[in-house]
Amino acid sequence: MKISYLSIISFCVIFTILTSCTQSSKKEATENAGDEHTEAEKKKDVSELTYKEIITLVFTNDAGEGIEWHGEESSKEGAEELAIVMRDQCGEDDCGQQVFLTNSNADKPIKAIIKAPFNIEGEESYAARAYEVPANSEVAIGCSHLCYNGKSYAFTREIVAAEYLEK
Repeated sequence: MKISYLSIISFCVIFTILTSCTQSSKKEATENAGDEHTEAEKKKDVSELTYKEIITLVFTNDAGEGIEWHGEESSKEGAEELAIVMRDQCGEDDCGQQVFLTNSNADKPIKAIIKAPFNIEGEESYAARAYEVPANSEVAIGCSHLCYNGKSYAFTREIVAAEYLEK
């Protein structure tokens, strides 16, 4: 049996069309499933939220990084030049205030570890995040509260470590 180039090309075209349609259907199904998942998440009880979901809702994602910190003693050499400041409304429905970490030192950036304890439905925990604050500047570090399904949960902030960074 001889196979012509035209037969091979025809087969490839048909295969490509079928593959494309199948992938498009899978993509559409995945996107729709994602929408349902998002709706299901919105209906979760606050006690069902994961630690990561809570952190995402409360902290500013573009500043700082989550770190593992378990109460170890650290240097606080730059702490006297840092301040935690709250101002302006945070989120919708007056969900606390925006929280900023300010550095009053005119010359040196400071790296700080901020501890944020919280209590959600009797479950106490905390988040620890590291921030680099440029000299004579501030960074947004999130909201003072988590507002979820009509309830509000406070997140306090405490500077547990601070050190000057070299320019």
